Amino acid sequence: MSRSSSKILTGLESVSDEALLTSARLSAQKERGTLEVMLRQLCEIERRVLYAQEGYKSLYQYCARELGLSEGESWRRTNVSRACIKYPRLFTVIGKGEIHLASLALITPHFTDDNWKDLLAKASRKSKREVERMVAPYLNRPERFDRVRFLGSTGTAGNEIKGPLAKDSGETSPPSQRVEIVFSADEVILKKLERVKDLLRSKMRSVKFEDAVVAGLDAWLQVNDPDVILRRKEARRRKVGPPSNKKRTPSRMRRQTRSDESLNSSRNIPQSVRDEVYKRDGGRCVFVSASGTRCDARSGLELDHLKPFALGGRSDDVENIRLLCATHNQLSARQWFGRDKIESIIAEKQSQRDLKNGKSRGSRNPRGP
Repeated sequence: MSRSSSKILTGLESVSDEALLTSARLSAQKERGTLEVMLRQLCEIERRVLYAQEGYKSLYQYCARELGLSEGESWRRTNVSRACIKYPRLFTVIGKGEIHLASLALITPHFTDDNWKDLLAKASRKSKREVERMVAPYLNRPERFDRVRFLGSTGTAGNEIKGPLAKDSGETSPPSQRVEIVFSADEVILKKLERVKDLLRSKMRSVKFEDAVVAGLDAWLQVNDPDVILRRKEARRRKVGPPSNKKRTPSRMRRQTRSDESLNSSRNIPQSVRDEVYKRDGGRCVFVSASGTRCDARSGLELDHLKPFALGGRSDDVENIRLLCATHNQLSARQWFGRDKIESIIAEKQSQRDLKNGKSRGSRNPRGP
C-alpha cells in the first residue's frame, strides 16, 4: 500500500503527531487490558467446562473454532490461561505489558514453584528470540548431525551459472534442485548470519538466511578460490591491455585538478568520506529524538546530507554527511522540503520498484516446496 492511499484509508490525517502517538500508546494499553480480561474469561470457561456444552472437546478447539483465533493464538491463550490459574500474578504482568503473550507461552511450561518468579523476571521486557535463548537449557535438545536432503527439481534446466563460479564460456547448469541443509552450530554463527542479513537489506527488500549464506560464500570464493582469482586476472588483462608508460604531464595534472573540482560539486559521496562517516557514526543511525532516544537501526542505513545537496550542501565534506535509516532520512527530507513533495517522490519511486519487481517476478524461476 502506498503512503498516499494509506492517508485516505486511515481517516486520521487531521490528527496532530502528538495526539496520534498518544492515542497509539493508549490503544496498546487497552489491548493489553483486553487480553488480561480474555485470559480470565478462558480460565473460568475451562473451570466450568463450558466449551464442552458448546460442542468442543477442549478449550483449544473452542478458541480456534468458536472464537475464530488462529492455531498459534489459540495455543498460546490456552496454555497461558492454564498457567494463570496456578500463578494468578501472571494476569497483572500481562495487563501491565511487562511481558508479551508469546514469551509467556514459551516459559510457562518450565514453571515450578521454585523457579517461576525468577523465570518471569528474566523474561520481562525481552524479545521472543531472547526468551527462546533463555529457555533453551530446559529443552535438552540433542545436536543434530549434518544432513542434506534434496527436495525436488524446480523445473529450471539450463540456467546460466552466476556468481564467482561462472565461467566465460557461457556454461549452463544441470536442472536446479532445492535442498534442505541441516546442521548444528555455535550461536556466533547465528549472529554473523543476522549481521549479513542486516547489511543485505539495503539492497534487497526481503532477505532470508539463504541470501546471507550465498553472499558469504560468494565473498569467500572471490578471495580464496584459485579458479576465480585466475579468471579475474585474465579478464583484467584483456580489459586493461599492456601497462601504459605515459608520464603525468602538466596538462594531465590540470585535467586531474578539474576532475577533483567537479567531484566537489557532485552528489556522489567519495569512498573516503563514506568510510570516515561510517566509522564516526558507529555504523548506526544517528537520529536522536527530542527526549534523547537515539535510533538503534543498524541495517538499511543511508548517507544523508546534513545540508541538502540541492541547497548547496557538499558531498565531499565529512561534517555534512551522516548515517540515517530510511525512515529518519525521509523525516529529514520532509522537514527541509515539505511532506507533500517528498511523499510524491516516494510514491513515484515505489511505483517504479513495483513495476520492476513485477517484471522480475514474472521471469523468475518457480521454486520447489
